[in-house]
Amino acid sequence: MIKKLTYIFFFYLLAMALLIALAPTWWFFDLFTHFGVQFFSAALAVIGMLLYYRAYRSATMLAFIAIIVVGPAFGVSMPQPNHVRQGVIVRVLQANVNKNNISPDRLVAELQNEQPDIITLNEVNPRFVQALNDVIAPAYPFRVLAPREDYQGMAVYSKVPIDTTATTTFGFATPPVIRVTFAEPRFTLYAIHALSPIIPGWAIERDSFFDFFGKNLTHDDGGLVVTGDFNLTMFSPVMKRFMAMSQLNDSRVGFGVVPSWLPNTLLALPIDQILYRGNIVVTDMKVLPAIGSDHRPVMATMYIN
Repeated sequence: MIKKLTYIFFFYLLAMALLIALAPTWWFFDLFTHFGVQFFSAALAVIGMLLYYRAYRSATMLAFIAIIVVGPAFGVSMPQPNHVRQGVIVRVLQANVNKNNISPDRLVAELQNEQPDIITLNEVNPRFVQALNDVIAPAYPFRVLAPREDYQGMAVYSKVPIDTTATTTFGFATPPVIRVTFAEPRFTLYAIHALSPIIPGWAIERDSFFDFFGKNLTHDDGGLVVTGDFNLTMFSPVMKRFMAMSQLNDSRVGFGVVPSWLPNTLLALPIDQILYRGNIVVTDMKVLPAIGSDHRPVMATMYIN
């Protein structure tokens, strides 16, 4: 019976690997790419059983496939090279607070513990923003607020003086993109929230948004930081294409996959991102405790020269 189950899971993983390979052809197949870590964990268990039953050829095949599938995870888990740490230390916190969350108390507790310099928030509603403003206004005097009752609410809070701001839209369903520039240190920040691929239309609009956004980022020079709930992981071909076009770096590199959505569950995914390029060195990246949302905040510490 156990041997039969081993082969059932073996062929199940082969089928899933085929769907992952076909991800560039259809949005639905792309959903499977995000579970690379889960695929690798399941593959290790099946490989162990195949070796026990002396099915060496099948075990070798599955091991080869698993390494290919989980490759991006190895990339972010490798130690960072030693960069020269020069410039101003800036701590950036990104959080999707959940549109139904009306109390910022748990977020405020994390802000007090971590003391980020810049905060970017997704899915903020007016009540959440008002309650947050009442508590953190003196510490974060510079802000761009666009709260809404639905999932499109956005906000940026900063201790660092803001130079310019701009808010743009893409499509009908995609939340607004907030662009903020800073003079000291000099860099540009984009706060985004990409659509969740729960229906075909949203998946197509999300992918089109990243293609358009990636091309437009080539016009920004100097230091650049992009934060947000991407509803994408490093395993997706959409994310890989966006990273290649924009020449952005993943702040997770050197710190591991660190899931931010539904952590400590079988569905845990690293979909909340802090990306960067230019005269920036990231020295720490971590996921913070829960704040009353299905997402946990992520925070990166960086030197901006």
